Order: sequence, then structure tokens, then C-alpha cells
Amino acid sequence: MGTDGAGIVLAVGSEVRHVKVGDRVAGMVHGASSRTNGTAAEVTIYDAALLWAMPEGMSFTEGAAITATHLTAVQTLYMRWDLARPSKPDTSEVKKILLVWGGATAVGHHAIQLAHLSGYRVFVTAAPDHHSRLMDMGAERCFDYRNPDIVQQIREAAGEQGIFAAYDTPASNKSTESCIDAIGPSGGRVMSTLPPSEEVVSRRLDVELEFVLVYTLVGYAFKFANAFDFPANANDRKQSYEWVTEELPAIFAGWEEGQGSSRYTPQALRVGHGLERVHEGIAILGRGSYKAEKLVYTIV
Repeated sequence: MGTDGAGIVLAVGSEVRHVKVGDRVAGMVHGASSRTNGTAAEVTIYDAALLWAMPEGMSFTEGAAITATHLTAVQTLYMRWDLARPSKPDTSEVKKILLVWGGATAVGHHAIQLAHLSGYRVFVTAAPDHHSRLMDMGAERCFDYRNPDIVQQIREAAGEQGIFAAYDTPASNKSTESCIDAIGPSGGRVMSTLPPSEEVVSRRLDVELEFVLVYTLVGYAFKFANAFDFPANANDRKQSYEWVTEELPAIFAGWEEGQGSSRYTPQALRVGHGLERVHEGIAILGRGSYKAEKLVYTIV
């Protein structure tokens, strides 16, 4: 909570080069970690590595819905897995197959499009009513995550080539185990958005299972959820800065409000108004009464 935001730059540090006073920007901070800084406020302080200039046609509400989930997908695909980037996509004759479990999630929304732009074949799990939209975004095959035979279906569809990497975006209802089992016979990698148990980590010795947290992009050490210690990671911050200044502008170029760019589709939004109403959005999240959409509140 209080992680994503968008607005107009009021001041910049002396070393900031990619944004200036008066620019329309979007970004993220380490939400709910500070008593003095967060995006549910009229003024927020951002690290330059987590802030980017919005294209002219992008609305503040659209920009405010992007950064944390977009960079979460970026962190996995490019900072941990070192995949080909959209600016230099994989041009191999036989394209690798990547599985995104939870394609209708906010992180899945970005992971599908980024992997597709990077030249990979993308298999996706989601409820059937999302399949058409996800295929328009770049998914090659969609599978109903509720089907008890889904792992077998994915492995059969991937054939001898197999899935080389799987991104578990919901990390719930044994989705991590399913991702591990869906990896091809040659082994591969799985990324989870929540820390897995030791039992799950050892499920397959030929599958490397990792857990990452987007907040390591801030570059300093912190404790998450009063349970997990994360050391300072200057390289994560460096790569985040490179992404928001080099890769991201090209992906969003030519954006039109409600339409996105020629390369990227926006996510559905539910917009509320007023700082005093933010608690209502938090309650909606707590009840789980939302579906394939981002909740955004205007502050001023």
C-alpha cells in the first residue's frame, strides 16, 4: 500500500538527469515502510531509479497503476533470468517457451507483454474469460488454471522442447508446485512472488526456484513483513535506473489514453477520488472484491 503513484515534479536532486521540474512522472516507493513518505499523500519523495517520465498521452491514473508490478516483472525476466530485452529480442530460430502462471494478475499483465516483446513464446494460465484478451497481449497458448490436468496439458503443448522457465505470479493454491512440475524434462527455472517452503524448493533438483521482491530495487537494506531481511542491492537499483531511462520509454512511446501504445496494452482501472477514500480501496483489496483491474485513487 502506498507504493505506486504519479504526479508532477516539484524538485529534483542535482544528479537527476532523466526528469526535470514540471515533468509528468510515475514511479514507486517502498510502500508502507515509512511514517513520512508514501504515495497516499499530496507530495512524495522518489528515488530517481524508480521514477520515469510519462508519455504525453498517458493519464496520471494510468501511470499510477504501472510501476511496481511492471518492475516486478522486469526484475524477474531481465535482472534475475537475464533474458533478451525488448530492444534486442531473441531471434533464435527455435524460440524458447516461457510460462506465466496467473496471466490475469497485475504482474502477469506485464510479464506476458514483456516476454512477448523479447521474442519468447508465452504460455499462460488464467480463467477462460480472460484468454482472448491475454492472447491479444502476446500469449500463444492459454490454459484454465482450474483444470486438474493443467500441468499435463502444458507439458504436452510444449512438446519435447518443454518449458524453460515459469513465473508464478499468484503464488497460491499450490501454483508454485504446478509451475515446477510444468518445467520440461531438461529442467529450468521458476520464480515465485512469495517465499517458498523448503519442501517446495527441493521438489525437483533440476529446477531452480527463486523468490524476489521488487523493493530490493531501492538499493538499501530492509526487513520485509517483519520477517525477511534483504541486504542492500546496488546492482538492482542500477539496473532499474537503466530500465526506466532506456527500455521503458521505447515501450510506451506513442501512448494514447485508454488505448496504450502500439507495443503495450494498459490494464483495466477502477478509479476513486479523494485521499479520504483510499481506505475504501484497501478494504476492497482485503475482501478480494476486484478482478483483473488496478485500484487507483486521485489525491489532488
